[in-house]
Amino acid sequence: MTMKKLWLDDERPEPEGWDRAKTASHAVMMLASGSYGEVSLDHDLGPEEAGNGYRVVCWLEEEVMTNPSFNAPLVHVHTANPSARIKMMHALRNIEIVRQQRIGGT
Repeated sequence: MTMKKLWLDDERPEPEGWDRAKTASHAVMMLASGSYGEVSLDHDLGPEEAGNGYRVVCWLEEEVMTNPSFNAPLVHVHTANPSARIKMMHALRNIEIVRQQRIGGT
């Protein structure tokens, strides 16, 4: 089965072949389906009720930490917000550490 790609952004159009979510909750719902092998996240998603990309990263981190059968997608961060990028990348490092431990790496 070919894994789908998810693009989270409220303004930038998705690249060809990617599905798009404009809110954090929609992205989480799509990722929870387990059919996405890759995701690219913006942080700033407009109105507060839209959430932000960090919320999606936190959801992914929690899933990885609490659900050993969850296969986290490859995650890219395309936000233009430099401080949010740093925060998101720190959480993604935690996900990668757990992923490596599960496959027997260090």
